[in-house]
Amino acid sequence: MRDYETYDQPKEGPSISDRFNAFVRWLSRRPMESWGFFIAGLIIARILF
Repeated sequence: MRDYETYDQPKEGPSISDRFNAFVRWLSRRPMESWGFFIAGLIIARILF
């Protein structure tokens, strides 16, 4: 019963820094071409918005 009680407890969502770190880890495992597309997307978003 104790396992169920601890499992059923609402958990806090990941903090923004945790999400950012997870994103950086994911992006670091991608090839260099992905970095280029990511940076190009940031530049285009900056120009449009």
